[in-house]
Amino acid sequence: MKIEQKFLERFDQLIDSGKEILQNPIKMAYAEDFVNEQSSFQFGSSALNLIKKLSGVNNVHYQKFNYEFNGLSNGASSETFNRLLGILKATKDDYENGYLSDTRTLIEAEIFSDILEQSEELLKKEHYQASAVIAGCVLEDSLRKLCDKNNITFQKKPTIEPMNIELAKIGIYNQFIKDKVSSIGKLRNHAAHGEWNEFEKKDVEDMIRDVRRFMEDYFS
Repeated sequence: MKIEQKFLERFDQLIDSGKEILQNPIKMAYAEDFVNEQSSFQFGSSALNLIKKLSGVNNVHYQKFNYEFNGLSNGASSETFNRLLGILKATKDDYENGYLSDTRTLIEAEIFSDILEQSEELLKKEHYQASAVIAGCVLEDSLRKLCDKNNITFQKKPTIEPMNIELAKIGIYNQFIKDKVSSIGKLRNHAAHGEWNEFEKKDVEDMIRDVRRFMEDYFS
């Protein structure tokens, strides 16, 4: 299942849960209806986490939801809860239609991080050659996505260095980063071609650290 579909399914789960909570209000004499406090806080915490993951804390959906959610501390009124559900639905609608501009970058960053963790696990088990190949693939794929984002095209599928040169040329990063990427690319090539004598475990440790830092700088 694609990760986008998993997020959509989570939206639907939370929206259905929210509707169920609203359908079972606690009737109060001489006051507005309230919803179950424990259920509403569970819903709100999960929904806020989802919105943050997809849009970041500066997005209007996150800020509005967080504001309304804080209002639940004064009592989980049906009116407040209904506004929370409406914000969640609006966020899902924007996500489905591609209007959460940072979503793709956030998803890619999470995927890259998971793959780098696999590289680190291989390194711990002394499989540093395979670890280098995986870390190099993360860097190469991230460069390809940066090229796509900046409308840099190639006649055939490029390797690390051509992309590195073009990205530096248009100012995506400076000469220092360009040299660092070149160094990582060379190590990745040694590993991919089985040239084990050209690098050591410590080189791979530095490589993973540098790739992770690159991802944090350009995909977060």
